[in-house]
Amino acid sequence: MTQCFGCWTQCGVRARVDRNNNQVLRIAGNPYHPLSQDIHFGYNMPIKEAFEKMGGESGLANRSTACARGATMMESLDSPTRILEPMKRVGKRGEGKWQRISFEQLIKEVVEGGRFIW
Repeated sequence: MTQCFGCWTQCGVRARVDRNNNQVLRIAGNPYHPLSQDIHFGYNMPIKEAFEKMGGESGLANRSTACARGATMMESLDSPTRILEPMKRVGKRGEGKWQRISFEQLIKEVVEGGRFIW
């Protein structure tokens, strides 16, 4: 279980993963997270019991959901436009010119802050 990064709220979500190819099949709400369900389950509730409460007749009141934005987050996992490495603008704003940089360079430039700007 993890958090959704579809917006700034960061609701709790759970991901169904295909163990054969390690691909995310579905994203749904986390029943233990207060933003995914009106009355969230306590952390001491066993997972089996939580899933039983979310199914059948009781599932109408206890289902844990993700919003539309959260449910589509799995599409961003395999997006060809997903940025996987730090990028630094090398052209003027709006030119769309970027270069990959290391995480070490990113941290150094962020920590040193605006010294290069001012």
